[in-house]
Amino acid sequence: MSQQPLHVHQSSHAVGGYDKIPGVVVRINADETQASATIPNVDTAVKTYTLAANNYTLIIVEAEGYGSFVLASTNQIISIKIKFGATQIGQTLTLDAALGATSRIPFPIKGSGAFTAGGAITITISAPAADANTTIFLNSLRVYGVI
Repeated sequence: MSQQPLHVHQSSHAVGGYDKIPGVVVRINADETQASATIPNVDTAVKTYTLAANNYTLIIVEAEGYGSFVLASTNQIISIKIKFGATQIGQTLTLDAALGATSRIPFPIKGSGAFTAGGAITITISAPAADANTTIFLNSLRVYGVI
């Protein structure tokens, strides 16, 4: 009995040239470098990834970080958001430390939505008042596409 070669059908409409398999998640970006910023009073980017135009049915974004508060930090709620271009995706994550001592509050933030046109995927921070004594650190930004 002779062995026949394995044939793989390739197509030009999916990642890697192979046919689409609905529901498969593909990691597009995994930025594990730390970025930080003190608290501004308008939405300000801490980390950004530029996504190319694509055919994914859904883009999933996740990031982890922490807020660092000191005795001189302003007592206010800090907002952390994920944006596709200028549009917020998902809910606003908020941090509010009980001041009186230094503290670090860890957080994850996740969001998803369609973004076939591509563009900037940004994690932003803001608060009612700027605060140079409080810092947000982002330790990661991961982007996934769902076929």
